[in-house]
Amino acid sequence: INVNGVVTEYPTAAGSEPQQIVAGPDSNLYFTAGSGGANFIGQIVPSTGVVTEIGIPTAAASPTGIAVGSDGNIWFAEAAAGVNAIAAVTTAGDFSLTPIVIPTSNSLPTSLALGPDGNIWFTEQVGNKIGVVRSGAITEYTVPTSGAGPFGIASDGTYLWFTEKNTGKIGRITTTGTITEFTLSSSNAQPLGITKGPDGAMWFTESNTSANKIGRITSGGSITEYAIPTAGAGPYGITKGSDNALWRSEEHTSELQSHHD
Repeated sequence: INVNGVVTEYPTAAGSEPQQIVAGPDSNLYFTAGSGGANFIGQIVPSTGVVTEIGIPTAAASPTGIAVGSDGNIWFAEAAAGVNAIAAVTTAGDFSLTPIVIPTSNSLPTSLALGPDGNIWFTEQVGNKIGVVRSGAITEYTVPTSGAGPFGIASDGTYLWFTEKNTGKIGRITTTGTITEFTLSSSNAQPLGITKGPDGAMWFTESNTSANKIGRITSGGSITEYAIPTAGAGPYGITKGSDNALWRSEEHTSELQSHHD
């Protein structure tokens, strides 16, 4: 979608259900696809619309979250219970970097982000931890609230911020692993996506249809919530566009919407 709201679609393998997407260092886009028998990292060349499927060597890896590392590689989560690893591929399609197994079994790694320390950070939705890849090894930090279900994660340049899907909280973690949690107005808000906004604050979605809001949290933890006009929209992902508006996907309306502070 461009800043004028024009949507262009690029087909992928039938049933592949592409999940998360990131802009690569080579100006191409990269996404994960792991459903319907698919097991690949997709590459889209914006200028031509050509989609290339880069097959993942690990069978049935169930790729989910994706991020660009400080090394210029494309990092992604292999979320399948029997795999449970963080892996990387170069923009040339080279998988020679060995996947790093997450110490907590069946942790369901969900989202990735490049931290202000230059390392890849990720959420463990079932493991209830935040993980970081440092020098080829993984360190994990347990979220204080039991069963929080950490989901989305993003950096503000100083901290990593993450959503707690199951408990209606937003978490903040330092690069040394200190976690602070901030409670939303509803414990059933089900926050999912999170991103740094044009104002420097973190913005997030509250996906539960009874909540149906876009939230904003400052570096100090002050929270403001904005109701979405369309009832039951189910806001999911959120990101800042090149027009400096915050764009979100709505799971239950099949729409993309923008938000200006």
